Amino acid sequence: MRNDTAVMEGVLRSATMHQEWQENFLSGENESFYNRVFDDFFQSLRIAPGTKFLDAGCGPSHKSVLLAQRGCEVDAVDFSEFILRQAEKYIRDKQLTERIHLQRDNLLALSYPDGHFSHVLCWGVLLHVPQVEKAIAELARVVKPGGYLIVTENNMRSLQLVVQRRLRRFFSKNVVRFERKPSGLESWRETDVGPVLARQTDMRWFIQAFEAQDLRLCQHKACQFSEIYTSLRSPFLKKLVHGFNDFWFQHIKNPGWALGNLFIFQKNNH
Repeated sequence: MRNDTAVMEGVLRSATMHQEWQENFLSGENESFYNRVFDDFFQSLRIAPGTKFLDAGCGPSHKSVLLAQRGCEVDAVDFSEFILRQAEKYIRDKQLTERIHLQRDNLLALSYPDGHFSHVLCWGVLLHVPQVEKAIAELARVVKPGGYLIVTENNMRSLQLVVQRRLRRFFSKNVVRFERKPSGLESWRETDVGPVLARQTDMRWFIQAFEAQDLRLCQHKACQFSEIYTSLRSPFLKKLVHGFNDFWFQHIKNPGWALGNLFIFQKNNH
């Protein structure tokens, strides 16, 4: 496990994977979708301006900016010094340097004291963490009693991943390891900078892992139904997929067949 963690940390130090993720997930269509999701959980949790957030695994800080634009004060942390430099420029361009504090930190050993944040966001990060249980424990540790943890993760039972596994020879050309674990299906893909983990998470295990850390599930809903747009070249087809994602999130909502799942947990009071 320590070797796997070292491999992923090495990959995250490079620019290559961060650039790929930004190209795939920071389009205008995705930005509009993320705004809808943020508006939804801000309304449901009645998050007030001035709320202190931790954005754990902030990447280029796009989610941190969405929080700050809604009046929150944000501590944005990431392991990668490269991506933090990009985040600093993005935050400066958005004129939000007074609301977002950037810091290099490790999700497996966060530098904050217990119960430091009323709200923690961890968006699409845990699927790349080999020691996921340790990361979950750290996220839970820094949430204060009564506070909220908002997490998104990829669902191993989603329609997209079920189909891709059945057509594995077409979708797994660069996969060097594929292993079933209690947390889900761990797929390691070879890249120019080394193998990269993308876990297909078992959602029942995921919920239980947070409950074991004294967190209670409040909401579980669909996020993006599919990310197949990352493999499409046609702008028209990409637009269709994004349109269906919007429709599913706003009207169907069921997370069972959706790739992206959004969870809101609340730390128990004692």
